[in-house]
Amino acid sequence: MEPLYEAYIKGEMDIDRCTESLWRGYERNREPEGIMENMKDIRCWDAVRRKIYPVLLPVKWNREMLPWLVSVPVLDLAVAFIIRVEMPDGGCSTVKVTKSMLEGYKASSCQLYEAAIENLENDGYCFQDMDALLKSMIKTEGIEVMEPEMPVKKEMYVLTNAPQIYGAAGILNKKLVREFAGGRDFYILPSSLHETIFVQASDGDSIVDMNRMVAEVNELQVAKEEWLSDHCYYYDGKADEIRMGS
Repeated sequence: MEPLYEAYIKGEMDIDRCTESLWRGYERNREPEGIMENMKDIRCWDAVRRKIYPVLLPVKWNREMLPWLVSVPVLDLAVAFIIRVEMPDGGCSTVKVTKSMLEGYKASSCQLYEAAIENLENDGYCFQDMDALLKSMIKTEGIEVMEPEMPVKKEMYVLTNAPQIYGAAGILNKKLVREFAGGRDFYILPSSLHETIFVQASDGDSIVDMNRMVAEVNELQVAKEEWLSDHCYYYDGKADEIRMGS
């Protein structure tokens, strides 16, 4: 409503055009037939616990929303939780778990976290070689992909889940990351909320270069509302832990 009100005040739109625009927006976003039937299970803990997944959110860009959500701090990020709901058209929608919802479930935040991590481990996460993935995308879809510049060509791997929804949470799957890394050190570039990029660390690497890559990906290929961070992270293979990149 606010953009329409501003356009009306500035004389850019009259009341008829505002009403027409509002109606078109309603038509685009109204609930599909049968959605309420699919949504009813989110009120029951026993029904919803197998549909809960963790998501990583940037704290700095979600300060107004996070107080309402159930969340756990991790580095400079927050682990929040979503419920995936199947839609009548075969797609899926997501609902973020609020503190009031958790109270209604009569479940603890620990139970919520445990259920989310269990579902995460069965969500089809895998590491894909970046070069192979880009070649596959270009071949099958004919799309143009802009690769961020690297000072030296490095092996890069994309981590995401099968649905490719909020797949950046894959770094919480400690067993998967540990087995992939095999004791090696990696920089983790937060490509978006939906995936991360692992770059094997080596002597002479520059945090400045890695952070520049993150900035390039954010600016050129990711919608601002899907940014996860503006800097990289570091996986220490010997300690088996993820920490800030600098």
